[in-house]
Amino acid sequence: MTVDNRPQTCSVGSNTCAAGYWCHFGANQDTTVCCPGRVQGQAICQQHLAIGSGNAALPRWYYDAASMRCEEMTCKEFIYNGRKGNQNNFLTLEDCERSCDVYVNVCPEGSPLIDQATNRPVPCTFGSDSCGEGYWCHLGLVPDEYQCCPGEPTVPGACQGLPEEPGELGAPAPPATRYYYDQEEMTCKEFIYNGRKGNQNNFLTLEDCERTCDVFVNPCNQPIPLPPTMCSAAGPSTCGPSSYCHIGATPETTNCKKNVCTKNNLEGDPCSLPLSRGNGNAFLDRWYYNQQSASCQPFTYAGLQGNQNNFLTREACEERCGPNPCFEGRPFLGVDGRPQTCSVSASLNTCPANYWCHIGADMSTTVCCPGGSFHRNLKFYSNDCLLELQHPLIFVTY
Repeated sequence: MTVDNRPQTCSVGSNTCAAGYWCHFGANQDTTVCCPGRVQGQAICQQHLAIGSGNAALPRWYYDAASMRCEEMTCKEFIYNGRKGNQNNFLTLEDCERSCDVYVNVCPEGSPLIDQATNRPVPCTFGSDSCGEGYWCHLGLVPDEYQCCPGEPTVPGACQGLPEEPGELGAPAPPATRYYYDQEEMTCKEFIYNGRKGNQNNFLTLEDCERTCDVFVNPCNQPIPLPPTMCSAAGPSTCGPSSYCHIGATPETTNCKKNVCTKNNLEGDPCSLPLSRGNGNAFLDRWYYNQQSASCQPFTYAGLQGNQNNFLTREACEERCGPNPCFEGRPFLGVDGRPQTCSVSASLNTCPANYWCHIGADMSTTVCCPGGSFHRNLKFYSNDCLLELQHPLIFVTY
């Protein structure tokens, strides 16, 4: 009260009320007066909605504290009757939001982690540990909706079979492209996220998804069923009769999941397949069978999506792609890279020094084999048997 025993008036722009009083904004100057029982700070926002009494119909805003237990903490509009209200009574939405901590709860379950200093959700970013134990970072469409939600962290939660979840609309931004991990197919896929709720299986980029979850890169040149069947060079028989073991790299330089069983019934004879260096970043020493030279030759394999004409050693290649007609060593290779054929002649050795002419079933196996001088020990083959003659062969003429 003033000195003349009249109510102390006040104004919107400044608080001219004495300590313990607050400025009540009425319908006119007569009801815009200082009222007792002032509260301060966030205590104002915790006051209940009071529509008051009287005949006025004033559009006002109040902070809905009850919404903390629901989906969002927000300011709402109401009609004020002009008298007997409380301080949770704002002329504009902006006034309400400046005075009270307004935020949207975007979490699918529970409430976001709150910063006690600001009474607002703790902001977070993907890949950081800003949320701490028991929370995961919800990646909203706007910065204010990057919130720490209760639940298992994104790693490993996102990679353990959570479904694609488009979430709910309501964010102040259009839906956006995101990526989720498909556990059944062991790959990352694109989807459209609406902005709120959702779950941990939600990545901003394909790269984030692939770095976080165990993405399977098919090393084969054909689709294979998932999950892949593991195998190794030591035990390729685990693949069964209709598959073969693709060896991606050595154990020291590759993930064992690169060694998987792959269908081979569409490729045919490995020895008739062309050279395939494959794809990838590996540099693996391998051998393949060259049909033109009828020999196994080395090549560098890139690690992925080659074919069956791919052997760890020359011996493995030779064992698979035809017998070696020589008793010891390998046939002499001519300038064209092919085994050098020779003439069936008892008087002329057409092979180079320290090689002799193996007489096979046809020209492809009639080749120069290592084994010393023709004049030292003559060697002849009869089927699979080797006969060595330690004495000179005598030719008799009639």
